[in-house]
Amino acid sequence: MDNAPQEKPKNRETSYRVPAHSDAQNHVHENPMYPQPEDQVGTRSYGHIPIIKRRVWPFLILGGFVCFWSSYAITARSLTSIAQDAAVEVGIVPDVSQGGATTGAASDGASPTKDAVQDPNQVPNLSTDKDADQDAGPNQIVSPQEVEQGSFEDQFSGDLYIEEAIAQDQSSSDQWWLNSGAFIFRRNDMAHTVEGDLPEGSSWIDSYARSAPAQTDNGRKPQNVLRLIKRGAWQDTAQEVYFKVLQYNAVQVDDRGASNGLLLFSRYIDDDNLYYGGLRVDGNAVIKKKIGGTYHTLYKGPFLEGVFDRETAPTLIPENQWVGIRTITQNVEDGRVKIELFIDMGRTYQWEKVAEVYDDGVAYGGSAHVAPSNAGIRSDFMDISFDHYKIRAL
Repeated sequence: MDNAPQEKPKNRETSYRVPAHSDAQNHVHENPMYPQPEDQVGTRSYGHIPIIKRRVWPFLILGGFVCFWSSYAITARSLTSIAQDAAVEVGIVPDVSQGGATTGAASDGASPTKDAVQDPNQVPNLSTDKDADQDAGPNQIVSPQEVEQGSFEDQFSGDLYIEEAIAQDQSSSDQWWLNSGAFIFRRNDMAHTVEGDLPEGSSWIDSYARSAPAQTDNGRKPQNVLRLIKRGAWQDTAQEVYFKVLQYNAVQVDDRGASNGLLLFSRYIDDDNLYYGGLRVDGNAVIKKKIGGTYHTLYKGPFLEGVFDRETAPTLIPENQWVGIRTITQNVEDGRVKIELFIDMGRTYQWEKVAEVYDDGVAYGGSAHVAPSNAGIRSDFMDISFDHYKIRAL
């Protein structure tokens, strides 16, 4: 991949649609921080509405009632997966680094099994772990149809407003699926998460307050659990993005801990099966595998200087400084997968190789993730901007 800045091409996100369930038109865009999409400006005209015979009204009312409750149940269950998976790496079951497993949890955290939560609006009781790693990833299984070739680059220089969607095929973007985090938007040719608290009256506050209150400061900070999935079935890839931490949100919840960070997904099949690599708030670089809901640490080693303390020094990642994360994931002989991690502090375009590991399909919980699947971006308990995402098929 190029080691020098390039002229920014036109962003592919030139059109979008705010989902019907969204509060974006009514609330989000009233705040000048969040620019209003062009297709939401002005007043809509609904035209002529035909008169419907009286005998049809009871069926319409009944149908509307059923649709409302079905939608509510699906949304509640989707948001509850944030809280459930937030415990998956929280130390409910210990992790053994360098090949060790975490069952429903990891030393970098874990969560109770999905059967442990009976009420879709009930958040599980999270246990404390000094090396807690929260993961609130998507729970939709990806069915790759065609392996991606070539490359994709997004410098977020065009129109961009993507709201969270329950499923990948319901995303307003043909390139991205925001599974968690409420919405992202463009400003100054960069992508941004929600910054600070959501505007009062936002329906996202109510949704997250019901389903992940502790992780999101009672619904006001859904950016604390950002999960942005790159659509498409990617096999062997080199992937990178530049992050900038604007603010760390030290909410009082057990699963905020040492192993939260800035991460890239690869071979993302669903929320229970994936790889990720990146930089943790305790200054360690990390590569992990998740298989069947269980986390396995392939690599963890020091990268940033300093002493982490959950209360007095909750992050060693510097604010307002670009941090580049690059991963290379590819199949090798004997059914193994090689994963390499690179970091660029300060956006120098000089990448430092931090780690190279192999998933042999034996030592880390079972078969390696060899099938083509999604990639993507994750951050924990932070307001961030990000720029210059690239993924290339090898």
